Amino acid sequence: MMASMAELTDRDVLSMRLANLRLSLPGRSPADLVDWFGAMQAQDLASGKWSLGVRIPGSREADIDAALASGEVIRTWPMRGTIHLIHPQNARWMLELTGSRALMGLQKRWDYLGLDRQTVDRAADVLRDALRGGNRLTRGQCLDVLSDAGIDTGPGRSYHLLWHTRARNRPSFCSRTGRPSNAHLTARRPWHARRRCTSKATARRRAWTSRAGPA
Repeated sequence: MMASMAELTDRDVLSMRLANLRLSLPGRSPADLVDWFGAMQAQDLASGKWSLGVRIPGSREADIDAALASGEVIRTWPMRGTIHLIHPQNARWMLELTGSRALMGLQKRWDYLGLDRQTVDRAADVLRDALRGGNRLTRGQCLDVLSDAGIDTGPGRSYHLLWHTRARNRPSFCSRTGRPSNAHLTARRPWHARRRCTSKATARRRAWTSRAGPA
């Protein structure tokens, strides 16, 4: 039986911490781990893949790449404007919960970058069309598509245009290499067919109550 809070020793807390970080309680698969955590930071792709691999004994980088390429794990912008790894069954409610808030208050950023609603919406439409039919484009190819359409992708604008495209159209990043510059943007939407939660309230309750002990 787990010790009461009054009886917890430093060793107990350390043990619980390691277990909840899945360092002493390894994961069965990349999907198992991202589902447990809810979201794992993956702005830096190599570090994100390492965070998964170190928690799956015997796994190789190719195994993590395969999970990303197949959609077993989604790499996208669910919160804070940064890229995370999430489970496809959590993607829809998570993006719906955070997406609208992320799009609020963008005018100041647009003014700084010299962008406006017409430009960012047009960029999203151009990329959506380029990604139809399961097409995959690297970040560089996405920017080439935008440039060919007459949309300036200068410093600061390129990342924001890709982020805004995700917020509007919900594509996801996948990678088949260890180099972030070669990460692929794809418009696959596997969460539509595999939606887990019926409401945002249910999703939040599940996230808060599915684990115990020190975070």
